[in-house]
Amino acid sequence: MKGRSIGVSDIREVNRKIVLRCIWKHQPVSRAALSLFTHVNKASISQIVANLLAEKLVIETPGVSNGVGRTPVALSINGRKHLFY
Repeated sequence: MKGRSIGVSDIREVNRKIVLRCIWKHQPVSRAALSLFTHVNKASISQIVANLLAEKLVIETPGVSNGVGRTPVALSINGRKHLFY
């Protein structure tokens, strides 16, 4: 018996869940740190985070500046939304 093959949408959904769990565990966390922790490439992280922000599942807050470059933006779970994963 043949099973259903894994498609791109399946991989996207798995990556989304991995990113959400990582944000929950390490919040507040930067996009760069998410990429390092999850081994998901930066472009995919940006796309996933944009979708999570649009759904208001995560929020952005100013990160801690190290005095060099731009002040990072940190991501946290939106406590006003209920998540069940």
